[in-house]
Amino acid sequence: MMAFDCATLCPKFFHKTGMLSKRTTIIVCIAIFAIGLLSGGLECFRMYKNQRGKLEAGVLHYALAFPIDEVSQLTGLPGDVDSKLHEQISERQVELLDSHPAISFMELIRLDRRSGRIVCLAAAGPGEEAARMPRAGDSLDGTPDARPVLELAGGAKTAVRLFHRDWLGKRWVSAYARAGEPQEPVNGEPLMNVLRYDVDASYWIRHISENVLWRMFAVWVVLGLPFAAYTLGRYRSRQSVRLREFGEAIEQTKTAIVISSFDSVINYVNPAFCAQIGYEKNELMDLKWRTLRCVEPDPEEIERRLEILRTGAPVEVEWEFRRKDGRTYPVRTTLTPVRNESGSVDTMILVIVDITGQKKRDAALLLEKEQAEQMDRAKSVFLHAMSEEVGVPLRNLVALSDSLRTMPLNNEQAGYAEIIQKSTGTLVRLTDDILDFSHITAGQVKISPVLAEPRVLIEETLDIVAPQAAQKNIVLLRNVMRDVPRAIIIDGTRLRQVLLNLSGNAIKFTKNGEVEIRLKVISSGNAAGNDPANRNRMSLLFSVRDTGIGIAHENQEKLFLPFWQADSTNVRRYGGAGLGLAISRHLIHMLGGIFAWKANRGRAPFFIFP
Repeated sequence: MMAFDCATLCPKFFHKTGMLSKRTTIIVCIAIFAIGLLSGGLECFRMYKNQRGKLEAGVLHYALAFPIDEVSQLTGLPGDVDSKLHEQISERQVELLDSHPAISFMELIRLDRRSGRIVCLAAAGPGEEAARMPRAGDSLDGTPDARPVLELAGGAKTAVRLFHRDWLGKRWVSAYARAGEPQEPVNGEPLMNVLRYDVDASYWIRHISENVLWRMFAVWVVLGLPFAAYTLGRYRSRQSVRLREFGEAIEQTKTAIVISSFDSVINYVNPAFCAQIGYEKNELMDLKWRTLRCVEPDPEEIERRLEILRTGAPVEVEWEFRRKDGRTYPVRTTLTPVRNESGSVDTMILVIVDITGQKKRDAALLLEKEQAEQMDRAKSVFLHAMSEEVGVPLRNLVALSDSLRTMPLNNEQAGYAEIIQKSTGTLVRLTDDILDFSHITAGQVKISPVLAEPRVLIEETLDIVAPQAAQKNIVLLRNVMRDVPRAIIIDGTRLRQVLLNLSGNAIKFTKNGEVEIRLKVISSGNAAGNDPANRNRMSLLFSVRDTGIGIAHENQEKLFLPFWQADSTNVRRYGGAGLGLAISRHLIHMLGGIFAWKANRGRAPFFIFP
């Protein structure tokens, strides 16, 4: 016999896992449901025909209990109620009702073919409804009974009226047949007697509904159970394959994995952990992994971690494990709790990573960092010491050159004295910059906020750089907005140092034109809401603009690096060590501000700091 696989023959209906796709499963379930409904509909139709057939057979059977010659003796008038024959017929109707609990009403009806009148001959039903039942001689013309009676007069063997309501609102099913024998109409017979009986419609509905529901349920079970069994079998088979693949993956992974109970008893270890720890697998089974730690943590810390694990959250810790040969090594362990069917944690999965290499790298990086910091400190100390040692002789030379220029000198001697003065001045500024930078990098600069007047600071700055600007015919400008306060709390000495650096830099790199210092308010405490702490705070924008050579865009990121200049020729042409902007940025940050640059080559530069 040839074996085959549905997934192979019909791949488009199957998911890549071998299971029926979700869409296919839904379609099959809908089809089974629809087949059940269709089967129920067919059963409902069959049961309806069956029940109607029983109803018609019953009325024909009961009609035989009322012979024609006997019923014909009734006159169809109200006086029949007092006759012995009417009493006998009524008792017979009651006996028939008692023999079938589903029948609740029975009536004999007469049709006079000559006049077309329909009257009641006799009726029987529940005693509580006797007052509402028709009596002998009551006319039935125009009532619901007229149509079935006329159908019988037209040649029908039986007539049925389905699901009608009586005067109490109860639903009934009624059947009609000619009373007595023969059942075929007699030609020329002027009178036709009809038997009617009513069956409770709830009996019909209950009986039909039970059979329909059982039929639908049977179809759903017959078709659904095999499909469910097939789907469950495929699912379990796939789960088994997945578990096997998962187990193989754990066995083959290079990551050490341990599965234990919540009280740390080892239930499983993979080969990677055995290779890491040095034990064989059978040596670790039923051993508590806690015994592999070199140092037992504090009991309070253990309890805290256990509480976290009981909530279902994972915990990551670093320990030291001891190998079988006694050597220790650091590990980073991730403990993941696993809940059982009742929701409690009874299993833990441990992923154990040997971090010996990482610890060595961290130690090496820490050592390098400490060495670099030590070198930076040594460099700062050296620069500070050298600046101090060089600064004093240089200042003495400046004083001597100033004194020398006051003496009577010839032109050649005066030229030499001027060269000495300029050179010593340049060296003094250079050593001052180096000293300031070493102080800043060594953390020896302290900020002392006091009350200072920004307009005065700007005026003092312009007065200091005025001689330098006059030598190059550069115009110095000051632009202070009216809303700038008269005094602010700031370290005025450091702010003036920054303004001197920026304005001196602007004059140095400007051949002709102008240098302008601007100041304006960009935000005040009024915009800070109702917070009292911000009510007296404001942000000021200082900017220094010049018409100098500018800085190319590709060099702007390096602008604040120490000892850097945009062009090496600038060192020879303009002098300086490239520390002015670096020192200014550090000072502005220490003052709580922001230092920025906005410029392109050929445009005015802006140094902005609030």
